[in-house]
Amino acid sequence: MSLAVNGWAVIPVGTQSTTNLARRRRLSDRLLGAAKYGGQKVVVTYDAQRYELVAASPIGDYVGGFPFGLRLKGKDKVGGGQVTVVGVHLKSGQPSFTDLDSATKRADQCQYLQDWVAGNKPVFPAPLPGEHVVILGDFNALYRSDNPDFVGVVSSLDPLRKGPMAQWWWQEPLADPAGGDRTTSYLEHLLIDYVVLSPSLKERILKPPTIYAFDQDPEFGAAGLRVSDHRPVVVDIDISAT
Repeated sequence: MSLAVNGWAVIPVGTQSTTNLARRRRLSDRLLGAAKYGGQKVVVTYDAQRYELVAASPIGDYVGGFPFGLRLKGKDKVGGGQVTVVGVHLKSGQPSFTDLDSATKRADQCQYLQDWVAGNKPVFPAPLPGEHVVILGDFNALYRSDNPDFVGVVSSLDPLRKGPMAQWWWQEPLADPAGGDRTTSYLEHLLIDYVVLSPSLKERILKPPTIYAFDQDPEFGAAGLRVSDHRPVVVDIDISAT
């Protein structure tokens, strides 16, 4: 079962359906026709056995490229309390990674997200004080860099570090302990996929964001199965009701 919401496909699935990466990719591919609008091309999945969909909406004045919010409520103590997941697919650098026009558009997307946190974007309910919020996805920019050529790329994410988001938790994901370098866009050797957590989740991190280098996994990459040009980032968080 799937629900296309303004260019995104929101898919409630059982736990077993989401554990196999190749199966999830095939499911996503079938839904991208419904999900592609304004170049977004993102599929959101969640475990319908444990969570109830409360709300789903883009965060911005128009759909293409803006963040998308998904608010879920646990059905039992195991499922936990309420959590909001915001998926992003920010503007890529075109025609080059350091393109300044692309960085400006990316900064505008980040500013919309900051405005939502501040309660200035009523298209999707702003997070309440203490609410669990997870922002994750393809940021198409670097968290940091000592290379002066990347100053514009790094600063394009500044709205996510300032104002109402100054106290949010954000670190570069760790490398896969099983192998592979510390990059997520592994073909371009760039670390551009992140997980950002609201202050309420800082002390609830069970396993920090960690890259899964599937291209080094014999079941996928070593077997010649291309899942994506990005490596997943996995994070374990305790969102149980208190």
